[in-house]
Amino acid sequence: MSYKPLKSHILKKLLIFLLFLPIFLLAQNKRVEKLKEYKASNGIVYHKGDEFQLNTGSGNNDRFVYVRMAAIAMPAYESTNMVPGTLAGTIVKIKKIIKYNKPHYKGVWFIVGAGKTVNFNMDIENAIEFNEIKEPTKQ
Repeated sequence: MSYKPLKSHILKKLLIFLLFLPIFLLAQNKRVEKLKEYKASNGIVYHKGDEFQLNTGSGNNDRFVYVRMAAIAMPAYESTNMVPGTLAGTIVKIKKIIKYNKPHYKGVWFIVGAGKTVNFNMDIENAIEFNEIKEPTKQ
């Protein structure tokens, strides 16, 4: 078996790819951004660490459509990870605020904690629109 050196055009393509890889990676990072605060459509500025209360879910059996039990953001039609209506009235604390600017999804999600170990994902704008959260009593 003889060793054949890589052709120069393959090396050129590889070099171009390696030169543009950091630019591509930086562009991808801007599609998901962690925020310290977010001004929602209801005029309230939510901060990491703020607490507020879940209202009533907007789905069947008062299940929460826009508050999810998962580590990833899922479309609203995925019903398997909806938070049950029995958690209405639960106080949650904002742990992370994540802004997505992807081609197929743009929006802001809160990662909220209910107690010491339970975390939920919340599509905040839809949760506000469909009255799944109560406005904080103090800012």
